[in-house]
Amino acid sequence: VEMYEATLRLIRARGMDRYEVSNYAEPGQECRHNLAYWRAEDWLAAGPSASGHVAGNRWKNTPRLDDYLTFDDNGLASITDWELPDPRRALCERIMTGLRTREGLDEKWMLAELPRIGRNTDALGRIVSEHIAKGLAERNGGSIRLTDAGMLLADGIAGAMMDAVPTST
Repeated sequence: VEMYEATLRLIRARGMDRYEVSNYAEPGQECRHNLAYWRAEDWLAAGPSASGHVAGNRWKNTPRLDDYLTFDDNGLASITDWELPDPRRALCERIMTGLRTREGLDEKWMLAELPRIGRNTDALGRIVSEHIAKGLAERNGGSIRLTDAGMLLADGIAGAMMDAVPTST
């Protein structure tokens, strides 16, 4: 923890900042590729073993080049591990990835997504409030984001929030 905090101080002193739990950049130089994953944006899969995500659908291209170059009747390469959109999975992933970023997680969006998975619950709001009270999270411009102390516990905080997302109606 001391080394991590020292790294954060040194990087900030040189004009960079953390934009994700383990990534730093000068303002405007953040990795757009990684930000697309953390923001649940769409991306296409190009090449063997590449993964894609479009409109909540997720897939992985076959890993072997020979198999990848064998197209189906629609002219598409072979894929594996196809996942259809799933509102609960999408919400849990957005909690996990959003909390990792400096911009945080859109609280209004998060709470609005709960009824889509079957029922509303105030457990998620309580967990957020508990972490804010402990100084591990903060509200900023409609987002919930982790403080420096919270970033040290990001996986545990995200896990607690994801556990509060209902699994069925």
